[in-house]
Amino acid sequence: MKKFVRFFLVLCAIMLPFMSVDAKKATTTTTSAKTASGEPVNIYIFYGNGCPHCAELEEYMKNTLKQDSNYNTMFKTVYFEVWYNSTNSSLMSSVAEHFNYSVSGVPFFVIGDKYFSGYGDTMNDQITAAIKEAYENPDYVDVVAQVEKDSGITGEETNPEESTDASDTEDNTTTKSNDTIGYVILGITVVVIILIIFFRKNDDSDEDDEDSDDEDETEDDDSDEDSDDEEENEEDEDAEDEKKEEPKKTTKSKSSAKKSTSKKTTTKKTTTKKSSKKSK
Repeated sequence: MKKFVRFFLVLCAIMLPFMSVDAKKATTTTTSAKTASGEPVNIYIFYGNGCPHCAELEEYMKNTLKQDSNYNTMFKTVYFEVWYNSTNSSLMSSVAEHFNYSVSGVPFFVIGDKYFSGYGDTMNDQITAAIKEAYENPDYVDVVAQVEKDSGITGEETNPEESTDASDTEDNTTTKSNDTIGYVILGITVVVIILIIFFRKNDDSDEDDEDSDDEDETEDDDSDEDSDDEEENEEDEDAEDEKKEEPKKTTKSKSSAKKSTSKKTTTKKTTTKKSSKKSK
């Protein structure tokens, strides 16, 4: 199992570079302020990427006012995306604070010294009137440019169309990244399962080998014990046979001793007789 854990950790370390996160870079743009009457005024539009009312305002500016010859030379639009850009969000709050207004949503846009929150078709006349007034005013002040200077917060100009495309691209990239991560996780899971099965088989085979070794040792011990028992039985039988033979040997020795004694007595008698005859 130690080998398996090491292998798994190495595999995770190899896969970490594929799980990196990409961050979008924002482009900082310094806007030019109107310095005299007769010059185009800046319309600053703070919007959120994906906001439907912001999209309606952007369409009105692009497809209506920019196509109207009475107004298309009087203004230019500057877009600041605030939902995904903290710098622009801070700038919007500072601009709203300049007007003593607590901004709570988008779109929020500024034309000259007037601000607007939200958008609807009923606001179109107010928008055109504010554009004309600022364009013709020789004392026009670019409020947002002044707030940028005073607060030190420089807005990062964005393009709603590019933001939409970037969002779609980001979504596609995120989807592909998620798919890649899913495949990687699936691959790791398959490898882990294979390794678990492999190590389990090895463990089972090792256990079988150990069991067989134990059985062999047990059989050897049993055979040794049987042989020892047989030897002990044989020794016991030999001892019993010896005990049985001892009385017989004793009897034979006694009979042999009697015979030898009787022979000696007979010999003595014969010798005595012979000696008596000689004396006569």
